[in-house]
Amino acid sequence: MKKYKLWLLFIVLISPILAYGKSSVWVAEKDDKKIILAGSVHLIHPSQLPLPTEYLKAFNASKRVVFEIDLAEMSSLVSAAKMMQTFQLQGTTLDKTLRPAVWRDLQQMMQKHNIPTTLVMFDAAFMSFSLPVVIWQQQGYQEGIDKILYD
Repeated sequence: MKKYKLWLLFIVLISPILAYGKSSVWVAEKDDKKIILAGSVHLIHPSQLPLPTEYLKAFNASKRVVFEIDLAEMSSLVSAAKMMQTFQLQGTTLDKTLRPAVWRDLQQMMQKHNIPTTLVMFDAAFMSFSLPVVIWQQQGYQEGIDKILYD
């Protein structure tokens, strides 16, 4: 039993090393059928372009491409309005829902990155995903792999 556990531990530790590659494109095959899976990031820095050739090869070899989300709908004004409405606070503001120390830290971050304080009308969940995106965009990150391939 001890030998079995050691082998299992070895396999768990070595698997990530064996799986490492230069891109996040994999091919799964069974019975002469293939599916190509490509990992994606939603923001990418121009210095990371062009995409590895595996992405374009996989894209060009595909009969059908399926994305995680409907990018056309996500970029529509209707979807944006629905999302904003979902995360908008009702009858309060963010400064009233956070602990004072957290609110001070958030204000400092927003000031440092010139982010308008009018965003206090949205909840903490909205801030937790939108603030990093705004900051990354300020650092030059642009729409990611999924959007590049979609376009």
